Amino acid sequence: MLNYNSFNRLLGKSVGKNLIVGSNCLIFIFALFMVNREMTKNAKAESVNPISNKDLLPASAPLDDVLTPEPAMGSNAKVASVARPNDISESLRPWDALIQRYCKEFGVDPDLASAVLYIESRGDPYIVSRKGALGLMQITQATADFMEVGDVFDPEENIKAGVKYIAWLIKKYDETTALLAYNAGIGTLEQNRIPSETRNFIDKVLSLKTLLKAEKNKSI
Repeated sequence: MLNYNSFNRLLGKSVGKNLIVGSNCLIFIFALFMVNREMTKNAKAESVNPISNKDLLPASAPLDDVLTPEPAMGSNAKVASVARPNDISESLRPWDALIQRYCKEFGVDPDLASAVLYIESRGDPYIVSRKGALGLMQITQATADFMEVGDVFDPEENIKAGVKYIAWLIKKYDETTALLAYNAGIGTLEQNRIPSETRNFIDKVLSLKTLLKAEKNKSI
């Protein structure tokens, strides 16, 4: 028969043992919780977001980035490297009547305006550049406001504004300087600097203008 002291010792050992077992269980449960949380976090980090149709599309490149390298020799080499004459004609044909109408109204060479339109947009009336130029003639919003354009994506309004702006620039400067200001902005012109992309633009426009005239002379 246990006396009081023996009973207390036995009870103490039992309680101590239970405390050790209980604490070990708590440690195990806490460790299991931490491992589970870490695995969940890693799974989220490694998960792949759903792919949308937009993600599957190739990144759009600026027009200048997709041009064929220019040949070292040959007349109109810069324009010939841009596209075949048939491609140029097909791109310009839908807009030719508007170009002719407004070039006559504002006194601009139609071949020059056609060259600007093709080099700027390839005949796409809804194109938007990385810098925010809009439509067929790549009119900036500031130019659209200056030319009082209501809908910059309307082909007629866009061409009218572009041709009118070219006419205004040519009266203010010479043709080459007008192209510089058209592409880079009057502010850049006043800073007496010409970006390399603007030099390329001027070369391509003037070369295409010459090619268009040559094609017309062949058909006469």
